[in-house]
Amino acid sequence: MVVFFDDRSRDVRGFLKVFKIVRCWLVKFAAFAIVLFFISIFPKFSYADCNPGCYVSGTTCQPCTTGTWSAGGSATSCTACPAGQTGIISTGATSCIAYKTLKSSTGKLVIIRAAKNTTPSLCIKDTNTTYYGDLSSAIAGNFKLNFGGTVYNVVEPTGLAAANCGTPNLTGLEGEPFKVTLTGITAGSAFSFQIGASGNFTIDWGDNTAVQSISNKPVDTGTTYSHTYTATGNYVVTIGGKATGYTTAVNSAAITFANSTNKVMMTQIVGDLGSVFPILNDTDAGKPQFYATFSLLTGMTGSIPPNLFAGLHGSPGQYMFCGTFNCNNGGIGAPTPTPGCFHGPIPENLFSGVIGSPTNSLFASEFFNCTNLTGNIPENLFSSVRGAPTPYLFSNTFAYTSGLTGSIPENLFAGIVGAPTQLLFYNTFIGDTGLTGPIPENLFSGIRGAPTSQLFMQTFSGCTGLTGIIPGNLFAGIVDQMPGLGEFNYTFQGCTGLTGIGDGLFNGISGLSSCTTCSSFYGTFAGASNLTGPSAKSGGQFLYQKWPTAATGQVGKCYNGTTKL
Repeated sequence: MVVFFDDRSRDVRGFLKVFKIVRCWLVKFAAFAIVLFFISIFPKFSYADCNPGCYVSGTTCQPCTTGTWSAGGSATSCTACPAGQTGIISTGATSCIAYKTLKSSTGKLVIIRAAKNTTPSLCIKDTNTTYYGDLSSAIAGNFKLNFGGTVYNVVEPTGLAAANCGTPNLTGLEGEPFKVTLTGITAGSAFSFQIGASGNFTIDWGDNTAVQSISNKPVDTGTTYSHTYTATGNYVVTIGGKATGYTTAVNSAAITFANSTNKVMMTQIVGDLGSVFPILNDTDAGKPQFYATFSLLTGMTGSIPPNLFAGLHGSPGQYMFCGTFNCNNGGIGAPTPTPGCFHGPIPENLFSGVIGSPTNSLFASEFFNCTNLTGNIPENLFSSVRGAPTPYLFSNTFAYTSGLTGSIPENLFAGIVGAPTQLLFYNTFIGDTGLTGPIPENLFSGIRGAPTSQLFMQTFSGCTGLTGIIPGNLFAGIVDQMPGLGEFNYTFQGCTGLTGIGDGLFNGISGLSSCTTCSSFYGTFAGASNLTGPSAKSGGQFLYQKWPTAATGQVGKCYNGTTKL
């Protein structure tokens, strides 16, 4: 049977298609408008509260100028007084008033206003308006009033002196003073740490001794500052000042507690360390390294402050965050974990002020063996760093952080685009038994080019909570011949929750190294005992078909223990 459609039916179908498109966009626009509405009605919170008569200016409180006033709090500006009125005082006014002035016999200015603030008060009637002046029993001048047998002195109204603006509460914000809590210090014991940066610094050791001032310190690989406590107790050490330069030496830090005396007594840190050691310029000598700054602090019970690096604004430097929170007793990179260190979640905006291209070892061993860290890996943790991969960039970054939970965010490495580099994802998630769910298929989608040394070696090794089928396009961007330097050695070793291998997992791999003792797929799936279905393929062939003469040194134990394949 032949069915014919006339022009009218085509017109109707065209109209319906256009109507659906318009309706779709109208729904999106309405949703966007609702979001903007709720954003506009919700209050904006600030922790930087100032005293009345002052306003928040950056990280300080400033007094209002003449003719303006403020109720304080989180106000970021002062309000102009109406015509005919002024602030109670020249600066730092808390309100505006109608006023007149008198002078005492000594010439001191006295303000009288249209509001009765004290009882009794000095009253002066001018035409039909009565003005009042504050009174006090304190002796302040020669202008006096006898009231009921008591002699009062006319004095400056409360707040006539320059306003006390207070210190803003910067808790959780940029500029919050950096402090270290020491718990259980015994009498006669010392606490120390090292500063490698140049600059001018202050150390308040928290025991009411004089604040230690450090002037014009030169750049070095670490000068030790130590203090001995005379009494047993808990102390809070405050470190202030500003760095003026940094060492470019490898494995050095602007400041570090890794070698501190009694570092196990450190139980908590708060504040913005980045404001003391900021990014000064775009040279290596202008960028701080926080290499192992908080490494091996096994007594730590507190969390990583979300504003720890809030004062950092600029592009990354070499080794900037390499091993910053590392808690691996064998040293950075050594697989000898010792549990401990920071508690709680990883702050999502921890590195958000550091914007630019990756640098060598930027996040290597960052949270290595921090077993007390909990919660999900924040998807935007590295989002401000965008560009081509660098060596060791994510090597050991989350190694053995077994307290982390949830799935691996698909866009965790979305900003990293370019050719592979050596040890780029070496041990990145090794031993993270708390991670769950499938491996995101686009996790490495930005990495495109020839394989490099230990590129994905042990990346997911021991992640027993990962489930599902390994995505067939997980390594779609990796093309060319293997150099035989451990590129996929033990990548999925011991991942007992994985259930299958996606088709074409190694499609881009054109060949193995000519070196028969140089491994590329050694132990790749070893111990992943619940894998079922077909084994891994490359270009439509199983690995054993594509490279039938591969030596044991190249592919040995690739499927060891995977009896269900």
